[in-house]
Amino acid sequence: MNLDITNLILKQEPIMYEGSEYLVTSSYGDGTVDLTNAYGTINVTFAELEEGLEYAS
Repeated sequence: MNLDITNLILKQEPIMYEGSEYLVTSSYGDGTVDLTNAYGTINVTFAELEEGLEYAS
């Protein structure tokens, strides 16, 4: 899967990551992104994101 991280950040459409809904809020040059929901923010690698990603309906 080839993710367009910038598009996910700009559109602010929710994604499902490992069973929870998040917004992609930031990306970093080290290959990680921030995922944020009502409970806080987590930082995951692009590889982890691709592995656990489902698009919310």
